[in-house]
Amino acid sequence: NTWARRKNKIEDTVSSSILRLCSTYGVTEACVYQTFGEVWAWDQGIGQNVGKPLRALDVHICDESNQTSLEGVKEGTPGEIVLSGKQLDEYSGYLSRDQLTADKFGNGSQLESDNDIECESYYYRTGDRGYVDSFTGDIHILGRIQGEDGMVKINGVRVELGEIESALIDNILIADCLAVDKDLENDSKQIHVFCVLTHQGLFELELNRAVDSASGILLTSGTLLLLLRLRCKELVRAGVMPSKFIAIKRLPLSPTGKRDRRRLPHLTDCISSDSLNVSAGDSSALPLREYGSSGAIVADHVVRCLNLQPCHQSLLTPTTSFGALGGDSLAATRLVRSLYAYHNGVNDSRRLGGQYGVLEGPFAVSHLLQTKSMGEYVDWLDSHGV
Repeated sequence: NTWARRKNKIEDTVSSSILRLCSTYGVTEACVYQTFGEVWAWDQGIGQNVGKPLRALDVHICDESNQTSLEGVKEGTPGEIVLSGKQLDEYSGYLSRDQLTADKFGNGSQLESDNDIECESYYYRTGDRGYVDSFTGDIHILGRIQGEDGMVKINGVRVELGEIESALIDNILIADCLAVDKDLENDSKQIHVFCVLTHQGLFELELNRAVDSASGILLTSGTLLLLLRLRCKELVRAGVMPSKFIAIKRLPLSPTGKRDRRRLPHLTDCISSDSLNVSAGDSSALPLREYGSSGAIVADHVVRCLNLQPCHQSLLTPTTSFGALGGDSLAATRLVRSLYAYHNGVNDSRRLGGQYGVLEGPFAVSHLLQTKSMGEYVDWLDSHGV
């Protein structure tokens, strides 16, 4: 909003030479755009102002606690954003996902329209939360509904959490799972997947007793972790690989029987699979902080950059790759920049590396991404006097 020009509330005309800041809202399921509005510096409303619906479209605010009806809420009251109009029809839906289509799409004849829409229009439940400003009539977006399965953005890539869950569930090893996005302290995000193993999987991996006694088992190495990563690599788009996999006994449910993300165990309450000394992991490797001259420094920066929990730090060995720790190209850029700042005694800043943030020499991010293990990367830094 600080970019918006200040509008004179009295004058209706403004010079056309002044740049305008506009805002839109919409979802791919309804042809990308549904609203349009102009952002003003004096707008003090809560949430993101996205203006009003486009012609022949409508935006409804419905009771988010009742997923079986489209009951509206009072103007100014937050609720679920439901779209209807000419950009939706009887063929709208998700490919090969009949149940999700039935939950999200439907005939909107019971919706009231203020935008000249035929009463037989179709609707889409977005899972987004918002309200209509009672004074201006503008729509404000407040984010996702708590606990709603939906689309998230990881490293600039949008992905449906359900897409990751569908890739992992096979009813042979994984009976059910729940993917969640976690905000980190460095303004980045990670995806964590909580998996419920089948009885056969628990028996073969010797995890049945551990799952019964622990809040969760953080998979830090071993066959199961490798299998889950390979499955995601084959079926999930690049750039959104889950950073952590946690085995739990069952998914927590709300009083109404829905999966409750808020009751999932915290990582600090989980135990590491390496500590169990079972086939899920092998804890015989030397810790990275005891390897080479710079191993301790690299380990500290990796822990901070990837926000590794204590139970996950046992995976930080010379034989572990940066990717297996949950790292990607953006995290690699943050890590080498942090190491560069530490080595040169300067503050860590995005301005390091010039306009494009590219560091040269031993701190080039390509060296970290191309090494097969963290031990190999430490050897590279040691050999170059870092």
